[in-house]
Amino acid sequence: MCLRGMTIFHQDADGDGYGNPHSGNDWTCKPAATPPKGWVVGSYAVDKVDCNDEDADIHPGVEMDGCNGRDDDCDGPADEDAEFFAVFPDRDGDGAGALGQPGLVQCSLPPGYADNDLDCDDADPSVVTPVWFADTDGDGYGDPANWSFACQSPEGFVANEDDCDDGDSAVLPGAVEVCNGTDDNCDTEVDEGVLSTYYADTDADGFGDDLNQVEGCSVPADYVVDNTDCDDGDPMVNPDAVEFCDLLDSDCDGITDDGDEVDILTWYRDFDSDTFGDPDTSDIDCDQPNGYVADDTDCDDGDVLVNPNAVEICNDGIDNDCDSGVGPCSLTGSHLVGGIASTTLYEAVNGAHIGERMWAVGDVNADGYDDLAVGDSYKNVYLLHGPLVGGNLDLVAQADAVFAESGGIGFGSVADGAVVRLGDFTGDGQDDLAVGNKADGKVYVLPASTIGTPDLDGAPTVISEPGEFGTEMVRAEDSLLVGAPAGGYGQGQVFRIPPWSGAGNASMIADTLYEGTPLGEVGTVIASLDLSGDGIDEAVLGSPLGDLSGAFVLDGADSGYIELDDVGMTLAGDDIAEGAGTSLSGGDINGDGYLDLLVGAPYQGAQVGCAYVVFGPVAPMNLRDAEIRIDGEDSIDRVGLSVGYSNDVIAVGLQSGVRLFALLPEGTHSLSDSDADIIGVGIDEGSDGLGRHVLAAGDLNGDGYGDLLLGAGDDNAFGSNAGAAYLILGVGL
Repeated sequence: MCLRGMTIFHQDADGDGYGNPHSGNDWTCKPAATPPKGWVVGSYAVDKVDCNDEDADIHPGVEMDGCNGRDDDCDGPADEDAEFFAVFPDRDGDGAGALGQPGLVQCSLPPGYADNDLDCDDADPSVVTPVWFADTDGDGYGDPANWSFACQSPEGFVANEDDCDDGDSAVLPGAVEVCNGTDDNCDTEVDEGVLSTYYADTDADGFGDDLNQVEGCSVPADYVVDNTDCDDGDPMVNPDAVEFCDLLDSDCDGITDDGDEVDILTWYRDFDSDTFGDPDTSDIDCDQPNGYVADDTDCDDGDVLVNPNAVEICNDGIDNDCDSGVGPCSLTGSHLVGGIASTTLYEAVNGAHIGERMWAVGDVNADGYDDLAVGDSYKNVYLLHGPLVGGNLDLVAQADAVFAESGGIGFGSVADGAVVRLGDFTGDGQDDLAVGNKADGKVYVLPASTIGTPDLDGAPTVISEPGEFGTEMVRAEDSLLVGAPAGGYGQGQVFRIPPWSGAGNASMIADTLYEGTPLGEVGTVIASLDLSGDGIDEAVLGSPLGDLSGAFVLDGADSGYIELDDVGMTLAGDDIAEGAGTSLSGGDINGDGYLDLLVGAPYQGAQVGCAYVVFGPVAPMNLRDAEIRIDGEDSIDRVGLSVGYSNDVIAVGLQSGVRLFALLPEGTHSLSDSDADIIGVGIDEGSDGLGRHVLAAGDLNGDGYGDLLLGAGDDNAFGSNAGAAYLILGVGL
């Protein structure tokens, strides 16, 4: 023990900072607080006692007791912190211990030992024990994490360690990589080369955004395989969207308003600024181009007066209202005849009564235009070669030929005859004209080429017969049907005259003679029409008076003497007084390919009058059973004084004008059903004679449409009762 104020110090011989108070004189008391060199402050605590003061590496402060066979940390046991392991004899020095030999447990490797027992032959340094790897999934590839050393392969082990998933036999080197989140071929890459790219479809329109994509094995939610959406924030914008005129690229073709918009419009050039466009000049655009309109119905974009809203002007050859091209317009309403006529034929002589006798003579001079003959009351017949154009036409000044008999003046002479182009009427191979003169009972035949003022008395062929022979004539093939309404005993006769030249009597040279009925005046109205459809014209004889009025339709092949009383009336009127047969005309009115017959009965029903249409093939009937009937409405209407047909229009003359009926259907009709009412210019109703004579005149102006000629024999416009004939062009009907 040290005295008060003294400090005990122990000797630290090895200088490791620890002393040993229990060994001999290795301690001392000193008055100083700082130990002398080689001494430490004394302590009796066990953990401060140096168990070997001769070795500085041995003391209580050593943290690990190493593998050296001594107690380095002075806690009693030796080597307690060292790692011990098994060692095996290695007699051949190849680093591998003998397999199957007992080993030792050491914390360090002694000489002649190895830390493994992998040597299958410890006498041969070249032989080492191989490593085997578990092949749990049986795919031929081993698990590098499950191995074993053995001289022979253990069951379920293989020599390679190439399997990256020994629990799945489909996963092995060389396997086909599939997209499943697994390294199927053990190349350390997952789903390489088999991933698909998917694109965000934020607007759920089925099309994806190319700038927002992911890769994967299946389509994630809100993604699609498509990448063509040009606006993934708008479901109305995608390649399948409908393009509109809205300056947006709705269908993602890279172009806005490119011509495929559903609401794009076709605009049509409006050159004449009438608000109607030309269908042949168009532009497709979202916006209306300058000078274009949406309408395409203008038929002449160079004329502001021609468009669908224009008023059709008849007889001008222009389709003013664009309803069907250049063609006929429907004449409707009530019109003064002078206001719609394209040409007025006149003779400025009092009492000439132009319009009482008019004849369509065909193309007399073979120039391609139909020609016309007009008679006056002074034994003159004027022949005019077509085309007839212009306003007023003076017959005296402009006729191409004038046929007149010498001597005598009086109504009912040459003008009451008939003029017809008959073809080869004399049998000489040349066309002829026949001129009838009922007053003298003669028919004069001259060459069709005749012009000027020939002397009829000097005509090369003259056929004579009493009974007002020559009152009416029509062509029947190359023969003439000539009427003599006062012939016989007043019943009337009709002669068929075959080709003949020279002078002769009709009764001697005719091959057929039709003998009329008592007081029937057969021969005043004659037509030659194929009403049976057999290719041979029938002779149609009107019989407006006598025991029974009507019309006889006679086989054109018959010849000889034929008494009409024996034949019987083909188309009979209701009674003797109605005057059926006063007028006749023909045409295919119902469009069935057969000619139909128009029959006028102006005195039917107390002179109210009626016009009948009998459809071909014509069969015997009472006219009250005709397919179409047009009745008058008032006393002395006298409907049927004259009839004609041209361009699907039936023209019916009456006491006070002409009525037009277009495309008339079957049934009974009245004057109020007419499409147009043409009235004369007389001060008193009917005083100018318009309606007594209607002629289907042929195509007189060469426009392809049949024309109508309306006679007004008492017209006073060119002189007292000078008369006039008004040409109504077919294009205006």
